[in-house]
Amino acid sequence: MKNIFLMVSLLFLIGCGSDKVKNPAPSANPDAHAGHDHGQENANIVTNADGTVHVKGDKTAFLVGIWEVEYALIGATPKVDARYKGAWIEMNPDFTFTTGIYDQQTNQGTYSFEAEPNRMLRFAYDKEEKLLPSEAKVRGQAVQLVLLGETPMDGKQSQIKIGQTNAKPSRSN
Repeated sequence: MKNIFLMVSLLFLIGCGSDKVKNPAPSANPDAHAGHDHGQENANIVTNADGTVHVKGDKTAFLVGIWEVEYALIGATPKVDARYKGAWIEMNPDFTFTTGIYDQQTNQGTYSFEAEPNRMLRFAYDKEEKLLPSEAKVRGQAVQLVLLGETPMDGKQSQIKIGQTNAKPSRSN
């Protein structure tokens, strides 16, 4: 049992040690990362040959990519909310995002992340949002996060677990 715990802990630490952006940046130009104060000579930005960008010390780099809602608990009910099946959010390095369910885009807007003191993720939606909170405390690290916030359609506290993925969910999954 101790060996299993040690192995899981080691894998978690290895996974948390990387701040490499999984999706290619829209441009290899460091100035293209809107919302960041990077100059042309910034040694913290490294563009790899495959187009991925490694941003040293960037506290928002881990957010970039496609996140699928794995489950959502709304209010005090310990039952998984089926309305979130197939829901996803794609966060871009320029602090814009889109949301959707399966192949349908449902919303878009901009986001911001406050690392200290509470790790808050804030979304500014282009139109009224029904599923995802406009402000959420972020728990977790690396490829799985839990967003704690108020669900707009119910006005209740929610726990939404999201996992990073390479593609938006499809109905066949």
